[in-house]
Amino acid sequence: MPESREQQRERHRRLRKDPGPDGEWFRAQRAASRKRKVDRAAGLMPDYGSVACLVTWRLFDGRCAKCGIDSDITIDHHRPRSAGVAISPGNAVVLCRCCNTRKGDKPPEQFYPPERLWDIEIALLFAPVLVDAIERILVVHRATGWRRAS
Repeated sequence: MPESREQQRERHRRLRKDPGPDGEWFRAQRAASRKRKVDRAAGLMPDYGSVACLVTWRLFDGRCAKCGIDSDITIDHHRPRSAGVAISPGNAVVLCRCCNTRKGDKPPEQFYPPERLWDIEIALLFAPVLVDAIERILVVHRATGWRRAS
């Protein structure tokens, strides 16, 4: 049974206060939502939903792509918005707030060490494929009423 609007609000209030992993995920998802709004305002067409946010989070294991810490996390553009690139599964990385501030509008080549940049670029190649596969599975399961296969 889906939760009521009031139950959803209460869960969101709890997650905003909770510093645990679920709270971090919730804050990262809200940050991604703000990125989409800013992209739209800049005339870009973001293609970044909840599934894409989850895939990005999992690709980087909920840790900053630059320094590896797992607190105060945001999801940000890999290639900057100022270069005309919207947020999308292949252009989103997990960064801590400190690294995100230091990155600013720098292109990835100027921000990450070369060996780390290579790992990030490879992970981002798989992100759109994973998002597409998960969304297809969700469509099939929604159509079948989430019944288990016999």
